[in-house]
Amino acid sequence: MTPKRIRDYHTALAVKVTPIVRREVYLDHMTFAANGGPMFTEIFGPLPGLKEEWAEQDATPEEIDLSTFRYRAPMKGGLPIATGFIHGQDERILDEDDEYLTAIDAMGRTVRLAKLASSLPLPLDYPVKDMDDWLAYKHHYEFDDSRRADVKRAGSVGNSALLRGEGNVDWKSATAKQGSIQCEEIIESGGELPSPRAWSC
Repeated sequence: MTPKRIRDYHTALAVKVTPIVRREVYLDHMTFAANGGPMFTEIFGPLPGLKEEWAEQDATPEEIDLSTFRYRAPMKGGLPIATGFIHGQDERILDEDDEYLTAIDAMGRTVRLAKLASSLPLPLDYPVKDMDDWLAYKHHYEFDDSRRADVKRAGSVGNSALLRGEGNVDWKSATAKQGSIQCEEIIESGGELPSPRAWSC
């Protein structure tokens, strides 16, 4: 598959971590009531080219995406709400060759991706340079009803929600379903603490 968007380069490296730790066990671990061993923490996926290398060594698709393994990680559920940057613009590819991709991303930044070494692009400039820029830009972080409906339609970027919904969501039913499988329920703000670093020089 030829990537059509910047994010496709990162998505191609995705892994499927199957968690096994239910809610009460996770809460006991986090409150020091019990210690059943270390918890698995997030990984971003294999380095570029590693999946292809594993495939050449006859690894199965389930081994390549790590789904054949089980992890001591909490079972997470979430409510489909966008808590971060929303209403981003369409990405535009400015230039691409075998090594680099340069584009305007959803946040309005010019970014460059070193395709042979990374799956995440780095910004070359920033949309917020002074207070006037911020006043024109801050609507991306303000509340509107689209945050509570279809997160994809809202145009959110980053890890705004663990569970992305489609259309209007019955939160009561979603919460009851997650409670029935004893998962940790969470609304995540993703990496919003360092957000100013993403749009301001």
